[in-house]
Amino acid sequence: MQSIIRGFRNLLVFGGRDLRSQFWPYAAVVVALTFLVLGVAMTLAMQQLFAEAERLAIEHPEAVRIQRSATSYSVQYAPGSGLMPDMTNFFLGLGGGVALLVILLAAAMTRRLHDRGLPGYVALVPLLLLILGLVGMSQLLTSFNDSTEPDLALFGALMINNMLYLASLGGLVLLLSLPGSAGPNRYGPAPVAGS
Repeated sequence: MQSIIRGFRNLLVFGGRDLRSQFWPYAAVVVALTFLVLGVAMTLAMQQLFAEAERLAIEHPEAVRIQRSATSYSVQYAPGSGLMPDMTNFFLGLGGGVALLVILLAAAMTRRLHDRGLPGYVALVPLLLLILGLVGMSQLLTSFNDSTEPDLALFGALMINNMLYLASLGGLVLLLSLPGSAGPNRYGPAPVAGS
């Protein structure tokens, strides 16, 4: 519990070093909190999208088809119909969740990377790839509204971006999981557990 409180107290402290035992409990709480907030935001955004799909299916039955069962809900839009729903709130919700996660983890990740002798900027690689993926996915979905053919070049670029994102995220988690450097390094003295 002490490491969680310490993490929130040091939300804006980017200097110094953190042990794994100081970082991981805090990171777990932050990720759980972010997923909870994202779950609520995505539920609200999806309800709005479903309501819009229902309205469009009634107004344009030739272009929007909804199929329901006890376990699924499917909406099909005729390509190029111009009837794709506005996904702005959905992507704003995702972006807000990413922003919350970044704000709450940035300093702690920086201190943890400092403990390994690495600059905090290392953590920006997956973040930049995630932002590129969100922007690209928004553009890809928007292109479905304007064309009968999807933008396969953008789709391919997104696939490559997503693979790079997952690889960089895995690498970052590995770096955050490895033990810190023994003794002092350029970021300060070795941290002491419980401080």
